[in-house]
Amino acid sequence: MTNCKSFIIIIFHKPNDKYIADLAYIPNVFNNNNNNYYYSINSKYKYIFTIVYHFSKFAYIYLLTNKKKETILKKLKIFFDFYENPLELGTDNSRDFINNAVKNFLFKNNIKLVNALPNNTNKQVEIIHLKIRNMLLNIFLENINNFNIEAALIKVMNT
Repeated sequence: MTNCKSFIIIIFHKPNDKYIADLAYIPNVFNNNNNNYYYSINSKYKYIFTIVYHFSKFAYIYLLTNKKKETILKKLKIFFDFYENPLELGTDNSRDFINNAVKNFLFKNNIKLVNALPNNTNKQVEIIHLKIRNMLLNIFLENINNFNIEAALIKVMNT
């Protein structure tokens, strides 16, 4: 009988990798052209902040109460403190990421800010937002009278 060893492979994000970031407004999660489902916010959270690892397409989701530059900057700092600084951060051309506070933070940390071309979006993040919207809509329809965005998002991230 041969002696077998098990190996666990852990893939770490390399600091020279690229992330893509974007925001989605939560009330729009349930506004869809085919149905008239609307979610009135009963939560302090108004935005979903998504950071996608470019190589694996793995998404990191944060709930935000607002989209002020200080709030976005705080989440970026927390994220990059944990995963190390990437070489690039791709964003759309929104004011949320193209402001002096974010630009200065990225510059000080040697992270290149790469913006999508005008009228283009970050397709990878938009696809993830669409999937999140669809999953949240299904959870919403199952729990119309007892819907909680925080619990629903945790359920989405665990599926």
